Amino acid sequence: MGTTDKSLERIFNQLIAGNVGLAIAETETYLAAWPNPQTQQKLYQRLLQRLYVLAANISIYKHMNGSSYLQTLYKGVRQEGKRWSIATIKGEMENFVSEVAMLSLEPENKRKEKSKEIYKQHQQEMNALFNYVLTTHMWTENVGEGMQEMLLSPTIDSNDQQLLVSAITLSLMNRFDIVKFRTLTNVYAQACRTRRWWTN
Repeated sequence: MGTTDKSLERIFNQLIAGNVGLAIAETETYLAAWPNPQTQQKLYQRLLQRLYVLAANISIYKHMNGSSYLQTLYKGVRQEGKRWSIATIKGEMENFVSEVAMLSLEPENKRKEKSKEIYKQHQQEMNALFNYVLTTHMWTENVGEGMQEMLLSPTIDSNDQQLLVSAITLSLMNRFDIVKFRTLTNVYAQACRTRRWWTN
């Protein structure tokens, strides 16, 4: 077994043993001997980013654990067995727009009651979504891209998009998240160019 293999084995042994600090130290030693400094720096940056995400998530958890209000919100939207995938969220928001559009086809005597039912259900869904986004941990790039797409989609109600922006902003106040922040700035820049809802 070569020196490189032994170094990697030491890293994995420390990880398996749960010695995070020693695993990081072994990783630093390994990367210091990397033949390509540029590659070594990129790998080290990725390691630092992942450690930051871990520390930030711990910080968010601690912050929410110290607030009975946030703790209730966090648990409430995650104990219902609901899936919070981007596709599910987008589907619900688009479905609301479709249902509202279809109201015009309802008989006059049923339209008011049907409208009340649709808006009540949607309000409950949006309240849950707001609480979910408010109490999310650090976002991955995929989540950020999915949220950005929803915030710029013409098939989603602009009021829902603005509510989502509010939830993301408040979440950022709990703990800074570069993906959430970049999502908001990208949406703002594109909305200004296309004169969408942020410029109204």
